[in-house]
This record gives sequence, structure tokens and C-alpha cells, in this order.
Amino acid sequence: MNRLSQPAVYVVLVALGCAAAKKEESRDVLADLSKEEKKPPGGRIGFATPSIYRVAVPATAPVLGPRDAKVTIVVFSEFQCPFCARHRATLKRIRDEFPGDVRIVFRHNPLAFHARAFPAAIAALAAGEQGKFWEMYDLLFDNQRALEDADLIDYAKNVGLSEDQFRADLIRADLATRVKDDQRAATTLGARGVPASFVNGRHLSGAQPFETLKQVVEEERARANQLLKTGVSALDLYDTLTAKGKTGIETPRRPFRAAVDDNSVYRVPTTDAPWRGPKDAKVTIVVYSDFQCPFCARVNQTIDQVLRDFPSVKFVFRHLPLPFHVQAKPAARAAWAAWQQGKFWEMHDLLFANFRALDPVDLERYAGSLGLDVARWKQDMESAAAKKAVDEQIAEATRFGRMGTPTFFVNGKVLVGAQPYDRFAEHVKKATHDADALIAKGVKLADVYDALTRNGRTQRPTP
Repeated sequence: MNRLSQPAVYVVLVALGCAAAKKEESRDVLADLSKEEKKPPGGRIGFATPSIYRVAVPATAPVLGPRDAKVTIVVFSEFQCPFCARHRATLKRIRDEFPGDVRIVFRHNPLAFHARAFPAAIAALAAGEQGKFWEMYDLLFDNQRALEDADLIDYAKNVGLSEDQFRADLIRADLATRVKDDQRAATTLGARGVPASFVNGRHLSGAQPFETLKQVVEEERARANQLLKTGVSALDLYDTLTAKGKTGIETPRRPFRAAVDDNSVYRVPTTDAPWRGPKDAKVTIVVYSDFQCPFCARVNQTIDQVLRDFPSVKFVFRHLPLPFHVQAKPAARAAWAAWQQGKFWEMHDLLFANFRALDPVDLERYAGSLGLDVARWKQDMESAAAKKAVDEQIAEATRFGRMGTPTFFVNGKVLVGAQPYDRFAEHVKKATHDADALIAKGVKLADVYDALTRNGRTQRPTP
């Protein structure tokens, strides 16, 4: 499959005397679209959000389809995710169903718990440097369980790349930067999981069925046709449709505040819990979280960005299912049971991506989709050990006076709520400074967290 060339410029001839009228008419159409996007989710736009986002199409992004397409789908994806592989097939069907009307823009969002997703993204970009992005794209999706360095070299040979150039490109800093820029864009847009598609700016989350995506594409093609009738150039359709779109998700207007103990240090346990990042870290962030809590779901993309930008951070997950979230405790046990088979973070992401669908049948479906031994998983989920682990962590949080989620402890210091990235970065930088001071005094990196929290509180002080 070869990269498609850019089409010839599309020209709309409008009589000079009608130009002003056409301009007003296009404004009226956009006003109608603005009214349309205020309709509640669901209905005739399927599962796409009613809001429109202004999602950039970088000049370096791989593209399939003409620039003057009526519908542009910007998809944030990664090569190790089975749901993304399924979505690839859906996108191909869409292009076949709407020849010439759909443009696919691929942007990278390799998730942190997929260890080979980032190297695979670099390999795809390196292939793109020799004009073979889409050939590599197909090979990577077809071989998701074989993405080691040697595999990537073999795929480069298979598609006819210069091996020397490919190897050199794999270590280029600018290609890594392109992937990270895409990841930051996904974070800003609230596209926490993959695949995440923006259909003319409308967010469609997950590997939705073909019929769902087709419905949204038909909606957007109809909107594009309306604009074309007003004299808008086909080349300007996407920019016009998304011109007034949101540039990111909204952050809470009212900042979260810790109560009387903002400056207290707590001795928060980190053992017997899933973690990400380096084993020995300058900064340890412990979160008490709830899989049915929308604020917990929202903040996870921020945490992903923190872990990417601060490689000295370790992230530890502890359970705090709130009593009024009736599915939260079973979901916590489901995640604990997945952890017993080495799939905690995969289950973690599925649960948060589907926090409104946590019934027993949903949980079992998620376990099966992750390739778990479902019989063992069910036994572990209902075991006394699972219930004890979750209950003990609830008791910990209660002693610390924390009965809201998400609650974070950054090297033992409290940070409450789904805070924006800048707040986390501020706390991490301060915590890193404190850790560096200890290391300068001879404290080993492995001992930094214990040294900083050894004399910390084990319960919240009385106000």
C-alpha cells in the first residue's frame, strides 16, 4: 500500500456579486452545526460526543485519503493494543464504504503498560521516512505479539527498507519527540485510552462496531455537503468544521484543596500493590482510587503524562471503592484478581475506560478479552484474600482521613482530586528536590521513600 499523493487543489468559482451572500450562508450553516452539537449524546450520532474538538493534523502525520475528503478521522492508536487492531479493520471498511470521502490521519498514543508499543511507534515512523509507513503499520498490527527489536528489523526487511537507514532512524530523537507530541495532544483532548477517533472533531472512544462509526461518518458527510453548497472550498472543509471546536477537555473550575494537613507527611504503604515506573525512584506517588469514580477515570491520562515526563517517578495503586459506588468494590477485586495473572494495568485501563459498565457480566467479559484464565480469575476475585486486600486498603485510607477519590500522596504529602497536570508537575518537582537533597547526604536511591516518610503520620491529625 503506497502513501497517497495530495490531490489537486479544488477550486470553487463564485460570482463576485454572490460572494457576500455565500459567506453569510456558510455562517448560517455553522450556526446550525453549533446548535446540533448541543444535543445530548446518543441519538443519531451514535456514541460520538456532541462536542466538537479542534484536532490538529500535523504535516508529518501519516495520512490515507485525499486532503479534500468530506470526513477526516484523526485516530490516536498504538500497535500493541488488540482493540486498536480491531479498529484498523473497521477503518478499512469505512474507507471502502465511502471511497474518496474519508481521510484517515494516524497519531500515536502508546500506553505505558504496553512495553513494546513505543518502540513499535518509532519503527512505523522510521519506515515512513522511507515512504513505507502503511506497509509497516499493517505488519505491526498483524504481529502484535512479536514486537521485539529483532522483529522490527525483520519487518523492515520484509517491506524493502534500507536496513542501515532504518536502524539509524530508530534512535533519532526527533521521531521520539513526534510520538511524545502525539501523546500530549491525546492527553489534552481527554483521549485517555486507545483507540480514540475524532470524526470531523467528534470524539468516538474505543473500538466501536462498524455500524456505529458508519453512522457518525454519514452524519459528518451530510454536514460537509451542507457547507459545500455555501461555497466553502473542499480543501477547507475540515478546518471550517472544527474552527470553533474545543482545544481540550475542561479542567475543574474549583481547585481541590486538602484540609488541615496540607503540609503533613504520611507513612503510606507501598508494598503488596501494583506499581509502574522504576523500582527505586526519587518520587513515589501513591493513589487511593475507585474504578466507578469519573474523576479517577479522568485523571489517569494526566498520570500517564507525568510518568512520561518524569522518569524518576514511581506510581503505586491502592484501592478505595466508595460505599455509594455499588460496583466499585467488585471492580477492585476484579483488578486484584487480574493482578494475580500479571494483568493489573490492562484491567485497570479497561475498567476506567468503561466505568459505567461494571456489572458482573462486564467484568467477566473484560477478563476474557485480556486473555486471562477466566476460571482462575473468578476464583481469585471471590477469594478471601481479594476481599481482605481491598478491605485493608479501605481501612488505611480511612485512618489517613481520606474517604474521597482520587487521593494522591506524593512522597507522603497529600494531593486531593483530579488535579491538572501542572499541579502534579509542581509537586513532583518539589519532591524531586527533597529527594536530591537526601541523596547528596549519602542516602541511597532505594532508601529515599522510606527516609522521607519514616517519621510520617499514620493517621490524620484532629482538626
